[in-house]
This record gives sequence, C-alpha cells and structure tokens, in this order.
Amino acid sequence: MKNFQTKFREIRFNLQFEVRHRTAPNGRFEDWTINDRFAINVGLEQGLIYAYQSKTQSAISVQNFLSKLECSQCLAEGCFDAKQRTWIFETLGNKAECLSMVQRLLADDVNILRYYGNYQIVTGDGEKCGLVRDCVK
Repeated sequence: MKNFQTKFREIRFNLQFEVRHRTAPNGRFEDWTINDRFAINVGLEQGLIYAYQSKTQSAISVQNFLSKLECSQCLAEGCFDAKQRTWIFETLGNKAECLSMVQRLLADDVNILRYYGNYQIVTGDGEKCGLVRDCVK
C-alpha cells in the first residue's frame, strides 16, 4: 500500500452507498448512516469506496459485486460507527497508510468529506489518526 498517493493517481475514486436515503419496508426513514461497513476497491479505470450494511451483504458478496463493476483489487475494508463517529480501517494497521489513503480519496470525491468529515479515522490496530476533515490538503 506504500505510495498510495502516487500509485493510483490516474484512477478516480467515487463514494457509493448501498443505502443513501429511503423509506424502509416498515415505513421508517433510513439514511446513509445505516451503512456500517465499507470496501475500497480499484480496477484499471476506476476506484470505489462502497459503503454497505452488514445485515444485508457479506464481505464476500460485496467483493463479488465490486468485481462485476471491474473493481476487483481490494485495498482496504472496515467499518463505520455512526454513533461513535469512527471510520475504522480493519485491514490497515499503519497510521501513515490510513492517512495517505483518506487524503487521496478526499482529492476525488468531496462527498466523503460531506458525509464523514467529523469521523475519527482509526487503524486496524486501534490507533486514532485524527478526523477525516483534517486530512484535506
């Protein structure tokens, strides 16, 4: 994952939600915070940050879905905690890697800042890296 900033500089990353805003079958309104997991994948021409619900999709089914979108190389996986406002990179244990990845992603999609700007970035080892909004260059 070293040199994330330069290795994928030609690729544009986009944020995609399983659920953005909707009325659930029970009539209750749900918004983007219901998505509690994420996968960051890249292909030859695009990259995706896919936020999804663990109760409706497994990590394997998400990877299959992203492969169909020609984003088969998984760079990171983890979880969001809307109550604690944390973005946990479970597969990255290095603070520098997490920050480099978030900075690079923010360069492509301002919606990340809009939705997750007040979230604390946390490595897979539990190290806090600061808020997402502090990664804006």
